[in-house]
Amino acid sequence: MDDQAAGLRKLLGQVPDLHAVGLFGNDAVLTARATAALADSLARRGTALWVLDELPPPTNVAAQFGIHPHAHLSHLAEGIVMPADALQGITSGAQLLSVQGGARPLAEVAESGWQAFMHGMDALPTRPEWLLIHADIGCGEHSLALMAETRILITQDRKSALTDSYGLLKAAEQNRPARDWQVLMMNAGNADDARHAFDNLASTARRFLNLDLRLLGIVPKDARLEQAARQMRPLLEIAPHCAAALAIRRLADTLFEQIGDKAFQWHDFWQKMWLFSRHATHMPATQGMQTRWDERPW
Repeated sequence: MDDQAAGLRKLLGQVPDLHAVGLFGNDAVLTARATAALADSLARRGTALWVLDELPPPTNVAAQFGIHPHAHLSHLAEGIVMPADALQGITSGAQLLSVQGGARPLAEVAESGWQAFMHGMDALPTRPEWLLIHADIGCGEHSLALMAETRILITQDRKSALTDSYGLLKAAEQNRPARDWQVLMMNAGNADDARHAFDNLASTARRFLNLDLRLLGIVPKDARLEQAARQMRPLLEIAPHCAAALAIRRLADTLFEQIGDKAFQWHDFWQKMWLFSRHATHMPATQGMQTRWDERPW
């Protein structure tokens, strides 16, 4: 019976089919590089994905690929541009959409405009299976990455970085708690030291925030990461067998396996985004949008 019900939901288009992941980090450049590498690695698995990029250049994901977004999600929602003009390819199977400023610009879109936008999104011939939302922590409660139940904290095994990471966790949980926080340790000089640093962060988060962090992976310090950034090309393209590339492939596999059923229905996600934007900017939602932005889909 469960299989029959699942099949019926799929036939009716009611199966949650969009995985949203928020990526957070205090070091903007490091977080952008990690997000770019993860997006490329997931896309090379055959996964269609979009990166929603909240940061401006030069610390955004777009800069990692040498592109300059010329349209914003709000322009798409207002009908100023078409999806083909707003979305920019960053690697095979992955596209980028600027959401600079997080919720603030979206909250200004009228409900009628957003409804028309959602109908347009429903009509897209192909949809991504994943959204990676690159958070601008300067957006605070306005960051769209707070919509994601799966969140990745990108940090390093330095005392100052770990202190800042704890502060980021605390602020994000105060704005909107999440069930699944995973930690990506970047630029590790020694895997044992990185794991020890994670253990300390996890212990502190468990004690004071009641959070159970999981270690997503450890990426070793590798000069090829810097080289990829300078050349504005994917790491897995210029050095597919270097230590950092192999580690990123493994963590992409891990994320793919662990994400499980944490997914949105496509239409619901965009509806919740507008409601979230109105809520975050303290603007009232109108009666047409009945779903609460913070209702969990699972």
